[in-house]
Amino acid sequence: MFIFFGGGTRSARRQLAPEQVLVLEWRYVQLFWLFQIGWGARYSLATLSPYGWAERPLTQSEMAHLDPTTLLDVHWWWRWGLVIGVAAVLVVLLLVNLY
Repeated sequence: MFIFFGGGTRSARRQLAPEQVLVLEWRYVQLFWLFQIGWGARYSLATLSPYGWAERPLTQSEMAHLDPTTLLDVHWWWRWGLVIGVAAVLVVLLLVNLY
């Protein structure tokens, strides 16, 4: 079943310094590893401490302030790929039925 459908949490990271990393996490549902829809992006700042990595949640504005050149974000295909795939199938079916 997991070959065709999947879901869970994914993350992306951008290192600011050797002891600080920006982290983006989002939830997703996928179909055939190709078409997925993502939601619920959460940002955090991970800082290395003597006891391991400590994470602090960030807002979008704090994230933009820490990394103004390249905002860490969910890729448009990972966010809307499933919706685009379903819409493409519906358009093809509509065109086949019209002609």
